[in-house]
Amino acid sequence: MKLINKYIYKELTLPIIFGISLFTFIFLIDILVSMMENILVKSVPVLDVLELLSYTLPPIFAETIPMGVFLGIMITFSSLSTTSEIIAMESIGISLKKIIRPTFTLSFIIMCFVYFLYQSVIPRSGEKLIKISRKIAYTKPSVQLEEKIFVTGINDYNVYINHLEPEGTVADSLVIFKKEIDTIYPQVILAKKAKWENSKMYLKNATFYKVSSDGKISLKGKFEKQEVPINTFFGDFNTTIEKPENMSISDLLKKINNLKKQNKKTIKYELEMYKKLYTPSSILILSVLGVILSVNNNRTGKGASFGISILIIFIYITLINIFYMISQKGNIAPSIAMIIPNILLLLLTMFLYVKKARSR
Repeated sequence: MKLINKYIYKELTLPIIFGISLFTFIFLIDILVSMMENILVKSVPVLDVLELLSYTLPPIFAETIPMGVFLGIMITFSSLSTTSEIIAMESIGISLKKIIRPTFTLSFIIMCFVYFLYQSVIPRSGEKLIKISRKIAYTKPSVQLEEKIFVTGINDYNVYINHLEPEGTVADSLVIFKKEIDTIYPQVILAKKAKWENSKMYLKNATFYKVSSDGKISLKGKFEKQEVPINTFFGDFNTTIEKPENMSISDLLKKINNLKKQNKKTIKYELEMYKKLYTPSSILILSVLGVILSVNNNRTGKGASFGISILIIFIYITLINIFYMISQKGNIAPSIAMIIPNILLLLLTMFLYVKKARSR
């Protein structure tokens, strides 16, 4: 039996790696295109872009590993069934339960690795991602800017650039809107030219307007040249992780407890915590389901296995998103919402397992 287990482990390795790589590449397509643009058009250093990519990968892996494992298992056992190796195993007394066992064991190890990603790797990579993003923003601010597009969300500033030079350090016809505390109207700066150099922005031939709360211009002025530190736009290097998706499970729990003491809403943190608790466990269910759907189904080739796995994964992800949105509206508790997709997946797996076991 140990020999059979080793053989199944060996057969599973490459298909699982292929499955994870495939889904990771699909998730990375948009990111890779954006990074190539940053390198070729905006002259961002290649090493900075590669470092940025490396810190982007851990959260993507946490999402793609369950999918890749499921696809790899289906490909493996479809191949073993097509070559009648499953029949050979059964002929020497190896039951379906024993065939599933090594796959389940491997999936358990992979599940533990995903929990490790959520608990340790992703929070650290999130911190480093913020640092490298800030560094790029300071040295190449144009990475966050595009011509003829109204760019929002840069601290208290909104920016519009009519024309941006290819090297990304000089802009023509720049409009800056700065939010003001004492009025609903922003301060407006119109500059004929702007240049980024040595972590500073230089505005040339500019006019600024301040508007009072009654909508009238309260202050107007002109300047030939003004030096603006880049951190005015992009803030300091504060790397405190506040985004729920970048927090570990234990940090999310602490955050939830602190917010409850302050009588503040915790829904988004609870949803993220339970999502990180329950999603990795789907690997165990998907591993069993993958074997059941593949063994002794000679009509199911690799192409069909790929199609079935994509369909099931799509339905599973859709269910997660549906119950996530329902819970956000307060119609169902986060702990229940995030476990329902797993329960439905488990019920389907149990039904198919019993059906398959009776037919053998």
